[in-house]
Amino acid sequence: MTLSDLTSLDFGLDRSSTPVELERRVPRIGSLRPPASPARVLVVIPTLNEAPRIAEVIRSLVANPLREAELRIVVVDGGSTDGTVSLVEGLRAQYPELELLDNPRRLQGAGINLAARAFGDGVDVLVRCDAHAAYPPNFCQRLLDSMATHGADAVVVPLVSRGESALQRAVAWVSNTRIGTGGAAHRQGGTQSAFVDHGHHAAFRMQGFRAVGGYDESFSHNEDAELDCRQRALGARIFLDADNAVGYYPRASWRALARQYFKYGEGRSRTSRRHPTSLRARQLAVPANLLLVSFAVALSPMHPAWLLWPAFYAAALAATSLYCGVRHRSLSGLFAGPAAGVMHVAWGSGFVYGLLRRRQPTWERESTVPLWPAPETDDVPRLRALLVDPSLFTAPYDGALNGGLLAAGVRPSWAVRPVRPKDRQEIPAAYADEIFYRKSDRRDLPGKLRKIAKGFSHVLGLVELVRRTFATKPDVVHFQWLVVPLLDALAILVLRRRVPVVVTVHDTVAFNGDKPSRLQALGSDWPLRLADRLIVLTRSGRERLVARGFDPARVAVIPHGPMPLRTGLRAVRARRDPRFTFVMFGEIKPYKGLDVLVEALQLVPEEVRAQARIVVAGRPMMDLAPIEARIAELGLGSTLELRPHRLSDAEMAELFDEADSFVFPYRQVDASGVYYQAKSTSAWLIASRVGIFAEDLEDGVQGTLLPPGDASALAAAMVLAVTFRYRSLGGARDTSWDSIGALTRDTYAEAIRDAERRA
Repeated sequence: MTLSDLTSLDFGLDRSSTPVELERRVPRIGSLRPPASPARVLVVIPTLNEAPRIAEVIRSLVANPLREAELRIVVVDGGSTDGTVSLVEGLRAQYPELELLDNPRRLQGAGINLAARAFGDGVDVLVRCDAHAAYPPNFCQRLLDSMATHGADAVVVPLVSRGESALQRAVAWVSNTRIGTGGAAHRQGGTQSAFVDHGHHAAFRMQGFRAVGGYDESFSHNEDAELDCRQRALGARIFLDADNAVGYYPRASWRALARQYFKYGEGRSRTSRRHPTSLRARQLAVPANLLLVSFAVALSPMHPAWLLWPAFYAAALAATSLYCGVRHRSLSGLFAGPAAGVMHVAWGSGFVYGLLRRRQPTWERESTVPLWPAPETDDVPRLRALLVDPSLFTAPYDGALNGGLLAAGVRPSWAVRPVRPKDRQEIPAAYADEIFYRKSDRRDLPGKLRKIAKGFSHVLGLVELVRRTFATKPDVVHFQWLVVPLLDALAILVLRRRVPVVVTVHDTVAFNGDKPSRLQALGSDWPLRLADRLIVLTRSGRERLVARGFDPARVAVIPHGPMPLRTGLRAVRARRDPRFTFVMFGEIKPYKGLDVLVEALQLVPEEVRAQARIVVAGRPMMDLAPIEARIAELGLGSTLELRPHRLSDAEMAELFDEADSFVFPYRQVDASGVYYQAKSTSAWLIASRVGIFAEDLEDGVQGTLLPPGDASALAAAMVLAVTFRYRSLGGARDTSWDSIGALTRDTYAEAIRDAERRA
């Protein structure tokens, strides 16, 4: 099994499915009980530079064969450089049940998901093992016995820390005390077996692991606790087998210990916000103590009494050192107190950092999809597609397409920029690889400096895109947007040596006629001519490309899909203004004709204008000063309201609820996501006869079509809409995203055939 056969990111939190669909796809885990005696067991060991212990761990697992069960062990390596891979390769000749798999994402959760996808078919129980641990005899068999005896969906085990160096021993001893771990059940000696909320992960019923969606690959730490929250929410029972404890070897340096616990705290902050009921008082006490000590020390110059709490905390750490030293009769115990202090400070700092810097929406049952979203058959083999939208120009479209591709049996992954603080995560995090503009996408940089930084960053992103493509060998690379055509063409030229390339041409007229920068205008057609296949959203777009000399056989028309509001509209219209409300919504750009709308409004008779209002809302991508001056000059301020900012979901839902009509006085466009959002309402649509409006809007049924740039025609249409209070009569249904996914898959297949002929 090679990486090219497996690499995909088809686990994630997809919000595109309806609750009814998810109820069919994600049944309660408690209803998924397989037979008590499993036939096949998959053991997965994630590794990253684990040469000192990996051989011992593998030998200990295979030393005791299972009763009436077949065992397979898979090591998923995240790029070790210390000889781990060589050791495992050597052991494979000795142990035929051993497999080795590359884990390009490096994270443990991602590696386990990858192994489950690669080797999980027909497996009854998944066992997770760590390479820096020591396992008792018959570990796997005892897990199976516990699962069968207690009817558990998952089995967790106690973690007993042990060490070799002085620092490791001190960390181990303090980790086994209440001050080190806050009393977590699986970290305390003498724990009783029982059903619990969380523990050290050991075994899962594979069917339940698949149904809950596996590990969330956006979590680098605390992914186990987050998974347990989802398991319990879906009816799983987690059993702690206290008699099957695992030995654990802590970090061997102060720096590594601090880094580990900082990441633990950051991960815990995400889990607590995703699953608010999971936060425990012992966990909240750590950051609370850190803040209290920090404030007390800062205020101590005002009065020495502020030092009472820091002194008490220091005394508790000193007592911990004394206790561990005496109990274990070792000077290593003197490090226990300082180790506990490092663990507390790092964990608390990570928790606070996560709260301040990491966005995390609350989890809902409807956001879970199975680990394998679509079955793979011999007739319809799964394709792996790497999609590229560096700037997330059309993130809602991307997120919807992602769901359609999954439904069509395509394994998508996306090369994108980081999601900005106030933006929605449209593409589920597990499918998104943030390789573009990771450091340069900052609003606080001056305009020219920001453009230069993004230009250099775009080059670095393209280099990383090529590297990852060559390493993972997807079946197709699909560019959604071309940011710098000249540079993108060079990348496509290199990529075509290994994989077919598909490009979606959202705007067949570059920038819809707006003036781009010189760099963006240079060679705008080059990437399109290098691509194996092109996708356009409208028939007129295809005709435009054919007129420019593109082979019509290479251009596929795949329509835009529906884009209903996520928050929905209120059942009862709570109108704030009795006037007929026109709405122009979306990013404000020159080609969208806001100036035409202003000129049309001044042509509307004053008695009709008094019955109307216009709201223009969206992030401005142009200088609005001339427009604002013209509005003031014509005295239209009481009728036309500008909201020049990005609207929240609640603001958008309120605006759409108030809208009687949407206006699209565009000079040029191929397709428009805002149009598909507006179509989901009963509002009257007034649009230019261009692109998707000309092809999809039924004149006189859903709205009115006008010549582009004609202010007088727009004014007449507005007068009629206000006078007769027009409402849409509805029209043909839009193409579903599942159908769009299937059409896109067909285009991928054609591009692959083209590439094979080219080779």
